Amino acid sequence: MAHNLQYPNSYTWTQHGRQRVAQRGIDPEALAIVMDHGVDYPAGSGCSKRRLHRVDAIELGHEIADYALLERAGRIVAVIGRADELITSYYCSPHETSRMRRSSRKKRRRARDHRRAG
Repeated sequence: MAHNLQYPNSYTWTQHGRQRVAQRGIDPEALAIVMDHGVDYPAGSGCSKRRLHRVDAIELGHEIADYALLERAGRIVAVIGRADELITSYYCSPHETSRMRRSSRKKRRRARDHRRAG
């Protein structure tokens, strides 16, 4: 099955990342919005998960009139490697976003407390 997807060139793709985007039917244009405007959350092993934050999506709504595109972008998670390359991406549920925010809040709180103690 051949795919004629146009991949944004502003960041590096792994072969695995290209394959997963094609297999999962992820809109490259929506993925580009996530990559350019998303917020990073820790994913372990030096990687991060990038997701479009709701507030950023609302602000982008003033610039991008295609609300369906923004909605699709809001459901995409991009896994980014150490070299700022797209490793994989997938659609996720809204519940995963709240888990990512909670875990990063805990880590920020621990880091803040550690700085205050030291």
